[in-house]
Amino acid sequence: MKKYFKSLLAVVIAAVVFVPAVKAEEITVTFDTNGGSEVASQTIEVASHITAPTNPTKEGVVFAGWYKLLGDEKFPVNLEYDYFYENTTLYADWVSEDHIIKTVNITMNKPKIGDDITPETETEITAEAGAHYNLMRGFFIKDYSSKTGGEVVEYSGKFKAGEAYYYEFQMDTNEGYYFDDNVVIKINGKTTEYEVVHGENNYINLQVKIVNSEEQTPNDNKTPTTETTETAAYKVLDGDKQTYKTNSDKNLTFRFNIEYAEFKESGKVYMDGELVDPENYSTKEGSTYVIFTKAYTKNLKAGEHTMKVTTANGEATTSFTIEATTVASANKTTSNPQTGDNIMLYVSTLLISLIGFALVNVKRKLFN
Repeated sequence: MKKYFKSLLAVVIAAVVFVPAVKAEEITVTFDTNGGSEVASQTIEVASHITAPTNPTKEGVVFAGWYKLLGDEKFPVNLEYDYFYENTTLYADWVSEDHIIKTVNITMNKPKIGDDITPETETEITAEAGAHYNLMRGFFIKDYSSKTGGEVVEYSGKFKAGEAYYYEFQMDTNEGYYFDDNVVIKINGKTTEYEVVHGENNYINLQVKIVNSEEQTPNDNKTPTTETTETAAYKVLDGDKQTYKTNSDKNLTFRFNIEYAEFKESGKVYMDGELVDPENYSTKEGSTYVIFTKAYTKNLKAGEHTMKVTTANGEATTSFTIEATTVASANKTTSNPQTGDNIMLYVSTLLISLIGFALVNVKRKLFN
């Protein structure tokens, strides 16, 4: 009898060991260098980063980063932040040497000594005449790099002479122009210390270090200007018109070309016209990702839905489809199994048959 039990144990162990492992879904990211040196494709799991490849080279031009196409429009890709959800082709962007901006000259009206300082305090910044880049007004904030673990530390009190302050703002290039990786920032003619918060070749969000001095020009004689802000129509970079299964291992995720700081300040999410409680989704940087919780998506009805994000400056709308999970029962017809399902079905059937055969032989041995 011990012999038969040993045989049975061996059958069970063999069946478990040789059941094929279920692999995570994989996608391929392909690099089209547009005539440059070859870059190998990468196979990764869905919703993963890729490893930044060595920049390609091409005679007579300078590599300006990777982009992907949405229709006829080019959208820069930030390999440090972006996730990939489907097979994707990235294209190399090339520009002539004279379209690489290596130095930025900014005129800044430094804050007046004795004025109150808050994160909302602004100061006027102006680009040099004929520049191929634009400046967006920013705000004063203490450095929030690794020293503060990402926490925003606000200033308080008044501006003092001789003190160093950080001013954060964004620079965008004109179409066809790009910032050099080591662009030099000059403010009022002097090279300035700065830290890149995040950015790509065509925009940089950064903090510059400003030292206040008694020699500065006061700003109390400036006449405020009134700016008209147009509502921007933002783009859906990832997730548009996707089909989502409620039993998926992944969260329902969308990505928009909205500056993350802007979304954090004024962003809202709507589902089918109803405002969504922020507890039902999370966000992260790289432009802006919106990631819905599974607890929320499992309650969405099967069919097409419309999702919209808004900020103080614009909005973006997308649609997607919820595909309900098919539950097998005696009264329902299930869909045909896929290849992986067939393998598992055959292995399970074989395992049950072997165990049954072994048990029958054990019974015969005991009663004969």
